[in-house]
Amino acid sequence: MKYTLLSILTISAIYGLFSCKTGNLASGAGAAVSKGYNLQLKGMIDEQCATTCHSNEWRAGGIDLSNFAEVKLVAADGRLVSALQHADGFAPMPKNAAQWNAEKVQEVINWINAGMPE
Repeated sequence: MKYTLLSILTISAIYGLFSCKTGNLASGAGAAVSKGYNLQLKGMIDEQCATTCHSNEWRAGGIDLSNFAEVKLVAADGRLVSALQHADGFAPMPKNAAQWNAEKVQEVINWINAGMPE
């Protein structure tokens, strides 16, 4: 079944609405609090994305993940999670590497659902 960007964003939004628990977002076995991009995601994205293919200089696929503003843009339109989840119609990321485990992807989803704090 082919998913459209709108259906993926809708599912993500619905999941976010039903997973909230007094400021925490459900994360599999327990609840996870989004700590913000700099404390929670920057290290993972820098290590596996921004320093290899999606830097300010390289911009593979026209995507720069080397700073908060650029990551937020790619996250807001659904491309980041869709690529990490290897969704139909999106290039699976990280390219030529193992897919991120469910916990790492959930951290990104929690961050998005929390409003993408810096």
